[in-house]
Amino acid sequence: MDGVSRWNKTSAGKGPKFRLWFRLAGMVFPSTVTALTTTLPGGFCAKANPQRQVVQPATKTAITHFVMETISILTYKLMQITPGVHHHKPPQASPLSGMGSERDKPTQTVYSRCPLATPRGHLMRNGTMPTIPVLQEYIEVEPQHRHVSHLWGLYPGDEISPYTTPKLAQAARKSLEVRGDDGVGWSLAYKAALWARLGDGDHAWRLVRKALVPVVTQEIRYDNGGGVYANLFDACPPYQIDGNFGVTAAIGEMLLQSQMDRIELLPALPYAWKDGKVSGLRARGGFQVDIAWQDGKLSSATIHSDTGEPCSVSYGGKTIEVKTKKGGSITLNGGLGFN
Repeated sequence: MDGVSRWNKTSAGKGPKFRLWFRLAGMVFPSTVTALTTTLPGGFCAKANPQRQVVQPATKTAITHFVMETISILTYKLMQITPGVHHHKPPQASPLSGMGSERDKPTQTVYSRCPLATPRGHLMRNGTMPTIPVLQEYIEVEPQHRHVSHLWGLYPGDEISPYTTPKLAQAARKSLEVRGDDGVGWSLAYKAALWARLGDGDHAWRLVRKALVPVVTQEIRYDNGGGVYANLFDACPPYQIDGNFGVTAAIGEMLLQSQMDRIELLPALPYAWKDGKVSGLRARGGFQVDIAWQDGKLSSATIHSDTGEPCSVSYGGKTIEVKTKKGGSITLNGGLGFN
């Protein structure tokens, strides 16, 4: 079976009409490449990296899969990715609304990599983000649903940012407000990471705390769930490891972000964390960062470089350029001056 056929096995039925919401072709490989760029010396594109020989062919088949899934919309003279089918509910009336118009993470992945493929000026009438880039507005069937996959471009993607796309960031914030803070374990973690990307550390911390509430029951719950068992395993409930990984990732986003081609220190520090320190956070480009703060303000940051490449560092609205040496370290003070 070739790679394309493997992706087609995720179909909800015969043919490319609809795909399951969790299509791996659109979700796994962008995140895989991002992870490799933050950990591999020389980055993912370095020919010496054996992982590239594995991921590159698989990525090619994923792209081919999405090409097969495009459909022509003659009315608008463009191509559209067919929407995904959510695994809990059937599609709605329109083949272009369906669950894809509500929460299609793979489609968001494609559009975040091809921003010119979608009319980005369109927002919903209530000021929220469209749940996929749609050509006409559809009413959400369940506005407080736990899924927030239409905000993939904010996190883990990098298409939406308060700095580069403030209008879209405000729409993403409105979407989160409408969705509310209810949800299960992994959903609480995802929302915490989204609020961190918006720079709201207090709201992110509120969700992290909710995700850490002790839970005894193992009853299956899809809403108003969340928490952890006595062994700290995430309680969806029942147990789901993505809740544990997600909370860890959200805390990391509160302390450091690097998706905008710069290392941003303490981008969403909550008021409750007045004093603290963290070490070993990874930043894109082959950097490791240690941070310390007092009274809610940066006191020092040490940047360790795996590659010797330069980097941009930001804090409190200030950005500086830093030159590094391979295997070396640079320490900055609270004002981003060199110690």
